[in-house]
Amino acid sequence: MKKRYWLLLFTVFWFSLLYFIDIETWIVLSYPFIVITFVYLLFTFIVFWYCIIFNKDPRNW
Repeated sequence: MKKRYWLLLFTVFWFSLLYFIDIETWIVLSYPFIVITFVYLLFTFIVFWYCIIFNKDPRNW
């Protein structure tokens, strides 16, 4: 429950920045989160296809 509270607080704070800065600056500030999300999704995609191609069950890792 505590994690959700901080995540909600962070999200509200992040989107409230839209009222104080222009959209281009907000996008630039969001680049690190975009990159982290992309890397995470890429890693998940690679693991997913590895499990399918080699018929591995990740629950046994």
